[in-house]
Amino acid sequence: MKHKIIKIFALSVLLIFTPLRSSFADNEKILTEKQVREIVIDVIKNNPKIIYDVLFKYIQQQREKQQLAEAFKHRISGIPIYPYNPAVGPKDAPITIIEFTDFQCPFCKKASDTMEKLMEIYPGKIRLIFRNRPLSSIHKEAFSAAKAAMAAHKQGM
Repeated sequence: MKHKIIKIFALSVLLIFTPLRSSFADNEKILTEKQVREIVIDVIKNNPKIIYDVLFKYIQQQREKQQLAEAFKHRISGIPIYPYNPAVGPKDAPITIIEFTDFQCPFCKKASDTMEKLMEIYPGKIRLIFRNRPLSSIHKEAFSAAKAAMAAHKQGM
């Protein structure tokens, strides 16, 4: 009984919407580019404030992008780079990356491997500056490893 009611309902829906579907297809228009342009111009003529609203929103988005870029630029430039920091890559490279590392940290090792790959992929475009940040509270020998690395760097290794 239940299946019979469902079948009748489905058939009724199909019969009701079939003529509507074909009438939609008959009334469907394909607009040319010229017609679309004329419609847009007409809408703008009748609603000139639209142009102002769209331009205002666009300018606002551009300002936000500019402010974000400036904020990012100042934030990065706020990190001091000392002449004694070990570095690889040309001094005039367009990209400078400061890698903070702990020699006993497995995540730092993964990041270091990624930096090495970037240096290979973009030769001459990246300057990589190393900063030791030993996590002595977690890694017992981290500070000693950082001191040894700095001593090796000072000796030209």
